[in-house]
Amino acid sequence: MAHEHYIIPFGTDFWWVGLIGFFFISILILLLGKHLTKSGKEPIYRRILFWILLIREVVFYAYTIYLGKFTLQDSLPLHLCNISYIGLLIFLYNPNAFIFEFLILLGIGGALQSILTPELTHGYSPYLFIDYYISHSA
Repeated sequence: MAHEHYIIPFGTDFWWVGLIGFFFISILILLLGKHLTKSGKEPIYRRILFWILLIREVVFYAYTIYLGKFTLQDSLPLHLCNISYIGLLIFLYNPNAFIFEFLILLGIGGALQSILTPELTHGYSPYLFIDYYISHSA
C-alpha cells in the first residue's frame, strides 16, 4: 500500500524553515563536538551522539509502523541517506578511517541534495518534518 510523498517546494517559507533548521542543527553538532574534543571528552560525545541517533532511528520506525505508513519501498534503509546514516552510527560506535571517508564521499553530497530538494517519503506530520532535518543534519 503506497502513500503520498510530501515534497517541500524549493524556496517556499517551509523550505527556508527546514534549511535554517538544518544549518542550526549541523552547526550545533559541529561546535559541540569541537568543544568536547578539545577538552578530551570526544569519546563520550561520540557515544552520546550514537545513542541519540540510534534512539531517533528506532522511534522513527515505531512511529511509521504506528501510523501504518511502513512500506518496504520507502521504509527499508536502502536509500543513500539511510545507508549513510547507518554508516554514521557504525562510525560513532567504532571510528574507522574507511567509514569516515565513505561518509564524506556519500553523506555530504546526499545530505546536501536532500536538504535542497526535501521529500518526506512517509507523508507530512510535524514529527516527520523535524525528524527529516535532524537525520539529514547528522
